[in-house]
Amino acid sequence: MNDQDNSASQTQEVDFTKALEQGWLPIREVARQTGVNAVTLRSTCPGPKTRYRLTAN
Repeated sequence: MNDQDNSASQTQEVDFTKALEQGWLPIREVARQTGVNAVTLRSTCPGPKTRYRLTAN
């Protein structure tokens, strides 16, 4: 792994951590918690989302 790969990996980790702190979850985690297939979640959402924010109704 070169320095550029390391830098990109660290940036992704920071982005992922920041998203979790803001209440965003990876689509696979939402699928696991809700029992709804990840493909179905993606198809019902406008735009290319891979993370979702869970909110209480």
